Amino acid sequence: MNTNQQGLKFRRPDDDSIHAIADLHRQSVLTYTQIGWTGRSECPVGFAKNKADAVIGRGERDFDRAKAAIQNYDMLRLGWMQPAGDDDPIVVGSVVSTLSRKLMVYSLNVNRVVYVDDQVSTRFGFGFGTTAHHLIIGEERFTVCFDEQTGVVTYEIFSFSRPGLLLFRLAFPWFRHLQRSFCRDSTDAMRVACQHATAMR
Repeated sequence: MNTNQQGLKFRRPDDDSIHAIADLHRQSVLTYTQIGWTGRSECPVGFAKNKADAVIGRGERDFDRAKAAIQNYDMLRLGWMQPAGDDDPIVVGSVVSTLSRKLMVYSLNVNRVVYVDDQVSTRFGFGFGTTAHHLIIGEERFTVCFDEQTGVVTYEIFSFSRPGLLLFRLAFPWFRHLQRSFCRDSTDAMRVACQHATAMR
């Protein structure tokens, strides 16, 4: 059974289906072998690199809010994409599913957390990798950093990927456009998270 093809639907999948698919891939083998490479900002041969970084706030409170936003998956709560199923805590092995809708088609994509970057007090993030129920193959990292000297809070996305479906291979320019749209919208969502914190001071 090709679970990739099951990820494209003209109707929104029901919650029971979303949970069942997520549970199916909690222990499944990931679709690539270069696990953890995004933690070193490395892109394997044969994959497309995608990187975006931006200042999203200033000061420790903004950094704390940015960390909380990552832990709440706010960077995935976009107008055309939302986390789906249970919001598992960010630990190695957790499943992170997203449901997106583009061109009147729903896409359910299941990822699994492969590492958490929380060893330094001024940086927090994690990387997740694709399971077989995903339109692409690869790994993505989300990181927020606090520069103690300047007070600047930055947000960075780094990923490597290649299309998993023949349809996406034929529509590679559109696929790259979708990635750029995600980076822009995700960064905007993180900025809003920090602005909300600023407004509450």
